[in-house]
Amino acid sequence: PMSDGVLDKLVRDAWQAHSRAAGEPWLVRPSAPVLFFGDLTAYRSSSPRIATVALNPSFQEFPASSPFSRFPAAGSGNMADYLASLESYFRVNPYFGWFDSYEQALSGLNALYCGQKPSVALHTDVGSVLATKPTWHRLNRQDRERIANSGVQLWHRLIEHLKPEILLWSTARSWLDRIEFHPTGCWDDLYVFRETKSGAPRKLPTAVRRRWYQLRTGEKLLVAFIPAAQKPLGRLSHCHKRAAGEAILDAWKASVDRT
Repeated sequence: PMSDGVLDKLVRDAWQAHSRAAGEPWLVRPSAPVLFFGDLTAYRSSSPRIATVALNPSFQEFPASSPFSRFPAAGSGNMADYLASLESYFRVNPYFGWFDSYEQALSGLNALYCGQKPSVALHTDVGSVLATKPTWHRLNRQDRERIANSGVQLWHRLIEHLKPEILLWSTARSWLDRIEFHPTGCWDDLYVFRETKSGAPRKLPTAVRRRWYQLRTGEKLLVAFIPAAQKPLGRLSHCHKRAAGEAILDAWKASVDRT
């Protein structure tokens, strides 16, 4: 991608976080920090610009048998090689069993992580750029808080730089309290799934919730939240994930048409 001073600083800070964690038992070794996943160049020319949000990279991103198979050259120590590895992630060897959940919703947004749709999305992690083993939920609370205190700040700086127009967010609901951008409205239900794919009533209705924020630089940001289960949007069938994406895109377009 086109390198710039802000992005270079974000990369250096991601590597510093990785270095600080070098002695921690939970850090996946060998590994690299993952500042973002996906084709930054294509993302920047997309409309709308869409980023997905989860917690932190899976240890599966650095498989023991071939740790850098998903991010060739990410550990080389060269800034350009590192960024090229992040950019090529979805073309090389993505952890598709996980990202497929988000891709279903992205298809409803007329977007994907890799290819020719009008929007090419990026993936980001709000909790940390560091891959952990055990997974986030099995880390002890003190470790999680320590990792997140620096991770959440780095994520906000990344988002200010990337300037997405839509954030598709699927985590535990409590993470929404970490958003530090300026809200310009309240959370409201954009769409509620009350039935399963087969038409049976859901025990727990699943809502697509939305809230508008403003970045410090003035751009509007639509955050669309759908609860996660084992995977992003895990309570929804694939066809409902696509319907959720369509509802989010319609809401974004309606706002753009009004301004």
